[in-house]
Amino acid sequence: MPQFWKSLVFAMPYIVAQGLWVAEPSAAAETMTHTATMGVFSLPSECVNNEVRLSFSADGRAICAWWWPHQKSGDYEKEPVDFLVVDTRGKPFGNSHTTNRNDLLREIPIIAWREVWRGFVTNSVGWGFYGAPPSKGLRIQSTGDVWGPYVAEMWGLSDPQKLLWRTDMPPLAVKPRVVGLLNREEDGPVLIAVTGQQIVEVDNRTGQIRRSFTPGPIESDQEAAKRKKRFRLSVADTDPSLKFSSFALGHDTANGLLACGAFFDKRVRVVRVSSPDRVLFEANTDVHPALPKGGQWGVRRVEFFAGGKYLLAEYHFGGRGTSVVSEPTEIFEIATWKVVWREDDVTTRAVTLSPDGKLLALLRSNTLEVRRFEPNVKEGNK
Repeated sequence: MPQFWKSLVFAMPYIVAQGLWVAEPSAAAETMTHTATMGVFSLPSECVNNEVRLSFSADGRAICAWWWPHQKSGDYEKEPVDFLVVDTRGKPFGNSHTTNRNDLLREIPIIAWREVWRGFVTNSVGWGFYGAPPSKGLRIQSTGDVWGPYVAEMWGLSDPQKLLWRTDMPPLAVKPRVVGLLNREEDGPVLIAVTGQQIVEVDNRTGQIRRSFTPGPIESDQEAAKRKKRFRLSVADTDPSLKFSSFALGHDTANGLLACGAFFDKRVRVVRVSSPDRVLFEANTDVHPALPKGGQWGVRRVEFFAGGKYLLAEYHFGGRGTSVVSEPTEIFEIATWKVVWREDDVTTRAVTLSPDGKLLALLRSNTLEVRRFEPNVKEGNK
């Protein structure tokens, strides 16, 4: 076995989830583009009741599944995770481990540096890194209690670590988070979501806040009132759910696009970072935000793949007033803004694409499947 894989199976990945949601099944579960399965693997029973995340390695040769073994113990996202790594045929390279080998964590970018630099980010609410291995690290921390105020700090990570700049976040910031991964070398700006309706652009060399903008147009009071009337919503006129507020954000740095998934409904919109006041694309504008009765739609995750060719969106529906639960996933083709793949099976727990967009991995119940991804525009847009 190549040394790469021998080392990788001993790596302990670590990630902070954006949130844990449950959602509602549509009337007819529809799965499109079910291509020939390349590999299948059953995850251990210990992760059945825990949230599981999937990610391909940077070269697309392996898939990592990870979960928190003590997910129900409060602030679980800051605890170590268990994980498994399999190849694209579903063949495991090892079992779950709680030891780590930091040398090859970089092969799983989304989880790599959180574990390597655990001491750097443990008390942070958001972070990102530049380079592989990283030369600089960005973290956002509170200087008061859990409600802030917050500061963003950029550090040089060579030994000894050196503070490069520190910038105060806006006073009304609510657990600010870095938009997208920063495992890159470029000198482009850093985007930080300070609330669901405010994003700041920060110069990564000086820490200066260049501008502040919204994730696309936000409804006026009059437009919010029309939305309430249109969907016959039983909420106050000032209820925040009547105006667009982003929960999930994805940044396509190569093309300057920002994907925004709504907190209180099923809308997914894409704007250009250079002109965020104009929406390039918006999906699910006619979907009722709170049907079936007793629940609420929201967007859990948006992520670009294949150099901005595809956009994956994970939705959720659920609530105390309904027994209906669903977490459908859609993949949009950016060139046409069409849905080219959809999974609405209630047993599907996680979906992801390989970096080049050629492979798809999904976790159905406790079974990990790896397939060739063959988007089907015609079937996907019936």
